[in-house]
Amino acid sequence: MGLASAPAQFQEAMEKILQGLDVVVYIDDILVSGTSLEDHDNRLNAVLEHLSDYGVHLNRKKCEIRLNKIAFLGYVIDENGLHPSNEKVEAIHNAPAPTNATEVRSLIGMITYYAKFIPNLSSILVPLNRLLCKESEFHWSEECNAAFDRVKKTLTSDRVLAHFDPKKQLVLQTDASKYGIGCVISHVMPNGDERPVAYASRTLSKPEINYSQLEKEALAIVFGVKRFHQYLFGHHFVLVTDHKPLLTIFGDKKDIPSIAASRLQRWAVLLSAHQYTIKFRRTEDHSNADALSRLPDRAKNISCDKILEVRLEMLPITAETIRTATRKDAELRKVVHYCQNGWPETSEPGLEQYFRKKNELCIEQGVIFWGLRVVIPRSVQRMVLELLHDGHPGIVAMKSIARLHVWFPGIDSAIEDLVRSCEGCQLQRNLPAQAPVQPLVWPEQPWTRIQMDYMGPFHGYFWLIIVDATSK
Repeated sequence: MGLASAPAQFQEAMEKILQGLDVVVYIDDILVSGTSLEDHDNRLNAVLEHLSDYGVHLNRKKCEIRLNKIAFLGYVIDENGLHPSNEKVEAIHNAPAPTNATEVRSLIGMITYYAKFIPNLSSILVPLNRLLCKESEFHWSEECNAAFDRVKKTLTSDRVLAHFDPKKQLVLQTDASKYGIGCVISHVMPNGDERPVAYASRTLSKPEINYSQLEKEALAIVFGVKRFHQYLFGHHFVLVTDHKPLLTIFGDKKDIPSIAASRLQRWAVLLSAHQYTIKFRRTEDHSNADALSRLPDRAKNISCDKILEVRLEMLPITAETIRTATRKDAELRKVVHYCQNGWPETSEPGLEQYFRKKNELCIEQGVIFWGLRVVIPRSVQRMVLELLHDGHPGIVAMKSIARLHVWFPGIDSAIEDLVRSCEGCQLQRNLPAQAPVQPLVWPEQPWTRIQMDYMGPFHGYFWLIIVDATSK
């Protein structure tokens, strides 16, 4: 089930197994209904017998039996028919009121994104537009709160929302801010308009806030794909982000970059089970997901990865040593700031080597990583070099070990200088390579050059053999 083609094959297999039974099957979900309890149980027994005959096993903990209603693909199904699920609009209902002009601007951008579906939009936004005037102080009044509630009600109404249709093209738009992530799954209608199917957002946990902006944007994608798994799995969809480096990491034109941080590599492998086309969209045109990331649902958080933290504690120099030295290093403090808040368009003097690697750097527990390598602060570099030099392994071996674990600007030159200045390394180094054999010049005439050697004993004598190089 790790390949992108698996969902279609799994769906085909399930349809063949349950062919002829009055059930609904969607990949690994099977819905059994009945007009009465007896009718339902008879159909359920028939399904279980078919699955048993074909050797299909069910997870009892995930099975729900004899329910009066069920949530499925964005709908709540009961005896009265289909109803929209509250989970589809939960992110909008739980969105907190804006606290500054930036959040208001994002909110207005989101509702403007769907302006063509909303009548009298300009009158709805009048109180919110007043908050954007630079001359007036930001004050969230009752009138603003009423307009905000009206905006949320409008965004969750059937005028804007569309029902999920597996025949229509799916678009997943994601975005991340400093403190939240948001995503919107939409349908592209026959006339080219985008209509949302469901919204989702959440705040970042404390460790996630320290992620680089690249990792926050990637986390938003993974969150959206997991949250809307039932809609996306087995369908081709368009993934839209406003962070261009992710097109290389998550795109399908190249292999996963080997230097990408391990967390990004794991996420790229997770996304490889889906069929999608990733596209870049400018932030100005990405206002629907942008607003959700700036007004996230504060009720939900997930724990962060601990893999790199464990890796740090396994190193000879502890994570606390590196973390403390990083905080005291003026150069690396700037790198941490740029990783968390975004890099400028041009490099600051002295940070050129970090700037070239800006899309490959990440922050974990206060330590900078380049891929899987720990970036070593200046005050600890000599200590790291001494650890690499332990046992006098030589230049090549030291560089090989360093490239697995650590990095700092000029580390290769520092290793070479250390080995050349070490008396023990010079004593243990291999002898210089022997000079290559040079062919002799062909003599111009006989007896210009001769070769001679002794041979023997032969018949009781030693012989002096002389050969002319020209005539042999």
